[in-house]
Amino acid sequence: MKLEKVCRTSDYYVHASHHSDPFTNSAAFDGWDLEYAQLSSGQYQCDTKELWLSGLQIYTEVGNVTSHQSGIAWANSFVFALPWRMAHEGRANGRSWAANEVVMFRGEYDYDALVPPAKLLIVAISREVVAEYMEAVEHVSVNNWLKRGMLLVSDAACTASMIEVFIGMLDACHDDPELLSRPEVRSALMQKTMEVLSPLILKNFELPVIVHREFNHVQIARRAREFLIDNISEPMQIIDVCRELRVSRRVLQYSFQDLLNINPVSYLRLLRLNGARRELVNAGGRPVQVKDVVANWGFWHLSRFSSEYKKIFNELPSETLSRAKQEVRML
Repeated sequence: MKLEKVCRTSDYYVHASHHSDPFTNSAAFDGWDLEYAQLSSGQYQCDTKELWLSGLQIYTEVGNVTSHQSGIAWANSFVFALPWRMAHEGRANGRSWAANEVVMFRGEYDYDALVPPAKLLIVAISREVVAEYMEAVEHVSVNNWLKRGMLLVSDAACTASMIEVFIGMLDACHDDPELLSRPEVRSALMQKTMEVLSPLILKNFELPVIVHREFNHVQIARRAREFLIDNISEPMQIIDVCRELRVSRRVLQYSFQDLLNINPVSYLRLLRLNGARRELVNAGGRPVQVKDVVANWGFWHLSRFSSEYKKIFNELPSETLSRAKQEVRML
């Protein structure tokens, strides 16, 4: 095994490795008890990349041979496995497994997979984190979810979102691991993870139809907006709003759509962009860096933040900061 990159603290770690033997690959991920066996000919080559936070593990494998992978993940977790490229159909616990199909199971349950040459994305997340989020945001209980075994879900929109978000997280955190030293960034990563996974989870629940007249959507949206503005100095998340107002994400969604014709996630993101701009404008003579402001407001992808910032404010964040410092020098 060639270890390419490691950054580790008690709160997080990232690492990337290249494996030329299946037995080193099987021991690559903390908390898992796995066995890998090579089943097709060729020199074994597999590149892995991992991000770990407390209660969340995201990793990718890019392998060139067919392998048999068996074992268990860490206890009290939900696991989501997605091959976004696969040379041919695989198998997961005896069931056909195609590219862009998400396999979901409890971490302590046996995982037995035939994986052809593939790009594989794995997300393992604490059941406590999932349960807390789903209760507060979706008003459903996941205590008994997946107790009957593994599920396979095919959903183009969900899988596309998983690939874009989680690969983006991995790349951003590996490019700049120092981002993870910020609690705001770690919280934002966790919340974004749940925003992506919750639609997959909800496919397994029969949710009641919400009748619009049952709720005063305008009042809910206004209360939510007031709460967000009152706490603008904090990088708030949707789960904070749902808890404060004691409404589900769906009710919040309808309310913002009725009042502002915008979804609450987009509105919250715009407030955070505005908060970051205010901090840059008020930087004055202080030794402020754009990347620090970005992290303060719970963003982890600097180039994406800069693109969104320019789209809204018609200038790059570095230009805002430069102008603010220049104005101070002129005083």
